[in-house]
Amino acid sequence: MSCINYAALKKQVNIQAIGFDKDNCLTAPYASNIHPPFENAWEECKKTFGKDKVMIVSNSAGTKDDVGHKDE
Repeated sequence: MSCINYAALKKQVNIQAIGFDKDNCLTAPYASNIHPPFENAWEECKKTFGKDKVMIVSNSAGTKDDVGHKDE
């Protein structure tokens, strides 16, 4: 995540939106906060694409691993 040139993706490749897997990619397993080494890159990504063009998906939200289904 921290090695991605978001400005180049948007300008040179014409990427208009971006999505990330949450668990083990942006966060530690079952955590809700961005992994600290990725915080600056995360902010740069949102700044480049806009908050409405950045998506986080999780294949654990709503499963039996998501006690109380709080991550849905």
